[in-house]
Amino acid sequence: MFTSKGRSYIGRSAGLQACLLLLALAVCTPAPAFAQEPADLVEGRRLFDALEYDQALPFLDRAVGVLEPQAGRDSASRTALIAAFEMRARARFGIGNREGAVSDFRALLGLEPGFALADGVSPRVVAILDEVRIATIGAIELTLDPTDAQLAVDGVPRPFGNGRLAVAAGAHTLRVSRTGFGPIDQPVTVLAGQSLPLRIALQRTASVVTMVTTPPGAEVFVNGVSKGRTDQAAAGAAAIAAQLQVPVEQIAALVLTDMATGTFDVEFRRECYVTERRRISIAELGDHSVEPVTLKPSVGSLVLDSEPAGAAVLIDGDARGEAPATIDGVCAGTHVIEFRTSVGRAVERVALEPGASLTIRGRVRPAFALLAADAGAAADPRLAVERAFGAAETVVLYAPPADVLKEVIAQSGAAAEWFGVGAPDAKPPADLRDRLRRLADRLGAQGLAWVQPLRPGGTEVRLALLTPGSTDPDEITLSLDQPDSVKQALDRLQTPLVLTRGSLGAAVIDVLDVKGAIVMEVDPGQAAAEAGLAPGDLVQQLDGQAVDSALDLESKLGSRQPGQQVSLGVRKRAGQTQSLPVVLRRVPVLVTSSDRFRPANVTVAVLRAQMATTTDPALLPIVGLNLAAALLRAGDSAEALALLKDTTLPAGPGVSAGTVLYLLGEAALAQGDQTAARQAWDSASQADGRLTDDGPSVKALAARALARLK
Repeated sequence: MFTSKGRSYIGRSAGLQACLLLLALAVCTPAPAFAQEPADLVEGRRLFDALEYDQALPFLDRAVGVLEPQAGRDSASRTALIAAFEMRARARFGIGNREGAVSDFRALLGLEPGFALADGVSPRVVAILDEVRIATIGAIELTLDPTDAQLAVDGVPRPFGNGRLAVAAGAHTLRVSRTGFGPIDQPVTVLAGQSLPLRIALQRTASVVTMVTTPPGAEVFVNGVSKGRTDQAAAGAAAIAAQLQVPVEQIAALVLTDMATGTFDVEFRRECYVTERRRISIAELGDHSVEPVTLKPSVGSLVLDSEPAGAAVLIDGDARGEAPATIDGVCAGTHVIEFRTSVGRAVERVALEPGASLTIRGRVRPAFALLAADAGAAADPRLAVERAFGAAETVVLYAPPADVLKEVIAQSGAAAEWFGVGAPDAKPPADLRDRLRRLADRLGAQGLAWVQPLRPGGTEVRLALLTPGSTDPDEITLSLDQPDSVKQALDRLQTPLVLTRGSLGAAVIDVLDVKGAIVMEVDPGQAAAEAGLAPGDLVQQLDGQAVDSALDLESKLGSRQPGQQVSLGVRKRAGQTQSLPVVLRRVPVLVTSSDRFRPANVTVAVLRAQMATTTDPALLPIVGLNLAAALLRAGDSAEALALLKDTTLPAGPGVSAGTVLYLLGEAALAQGDQTAARQAWDSASQADGRLTDDGPSVKALAARALARLK
């Protein structure tokens, strides 16, 4: 048998380490927890102490009956049962029942062979116990190597140091074990009244290494493999705490019981702390201890603001108040910073260096949550898409945490066919609108976008974007590794929505070989008419700049704001040249009907946010009109119809009341209500206005629509 020659210590404070290790090994065996004694035992003890033996016995009988089934598996019940047997034996002797006392002492010694009565007990009772002991108990003169090995007799732990071990006569199995050694099961047969000499030596199989850290909870890696955390009670914690000058509760240990010989790289990692590294060498198997490791905090601060102010701030999904805010003590490393309002969010993924202060300003925009069937894979396509569209000005595409998304998809049943990018024969559910609304609400998003790689592991992906209530997704295909492809997709998302413009109130045309813009029509009561512009006039300059054509004039006016005064250089039909000051009027623009390049669902999300935040009452109906047109394109005619019924614009040329009437007919027809559609188009056929600035008149559009209904 191999006998350990001693213990070695890895570190400087060898004396302290030795104390630590011995105590650490001792605390590996938990102390028994004493349960509350049964009420019958308490009352039996009271009556026994009062010498009321006859009255005590029924209570003690019931206590024994309760405790006996539990004693084999519960040390507290075993201790209480021993006490119950002792009192019952002495009570029985006290009333003259010697055989009963013998029986109880026999049972007691079966539980605790080395039991001895306290001083002061009647010698006659002691004599009975000794008589039973001689007849039923033998002894083992036991020597253990190592001496601090643990002993169990027939599966029951027995506190023991080298010396005499009392056991009941008969066959037993001794199990000797100790951390770092192979256990031995030794069968023995003991005769009553005799002593059996026995030596058991364990064979060392591994080194035992104790790691101590402050603070607790450090994860320990040995050669890159996690071995657990320092969350055990550290032996000698008070001495270590005094040495390191920290509170004792900040000391904890991890005992590794399976270490071999050799050189090992050890890392101590804990969130928000600098990783500490040690290299230890174990020359021979034994008990070792690493010098206590002090982890240093690794934190920084975040200075957060949002546009608009007051957005809720979340760091890695945890709410941290409202912006503006300064948050100290943030763990160094990568974080997801979110700013959320009811109409959108901003998402920033940042790397915070230890001791650094990072300023982040989040501009809240309508948010589309990126979904994918393989979310959380090693190469999660959603994260690549989020990075590609990080510069988008109008919306934000963000990837919810993979674990959150997996749970949401499992519960909702969301799949590619919901977004029209699944298998050709796959059909979306009939209640798709309601499901999309619930899914968007669950993710706190204004829209949803499914990411579908065209080839497994490839960089070419298809995005399908939907807003709650819509059924016709916007599809965008791009190659994530090609900058031109990414830019083209980004341009589609962030084309500005200009809903009003400064207008002259005149229609201009080009004439062959004539430089400038010829006035064809002047709207009565508008800015051009009030300034004296008339049909046939030639506009040659705008604010001193030459005007080459009608398109050039429109382009130059596009950079001017409503309410701004401009100067037109005009040659009148009669030939004279004039400079006419004109104050541009604000007129609506129905951009969502004219720009088919713009994704309808993205436009819906942007305009919904604008509707919720616009405070200008004159702008609200213009936003509502554009939102309704975008909803029609996205397949949500129900919301479009409701919105148009609440939208009022003045009658007149351009985008006006007639435009609202025409779109109202389109929405009603999409809802299957031909009667309401006919009524709206009848009114539109009598109204002025156009579908867009330079588009067809609503009269002509309404007439053609009515003809289709006949």
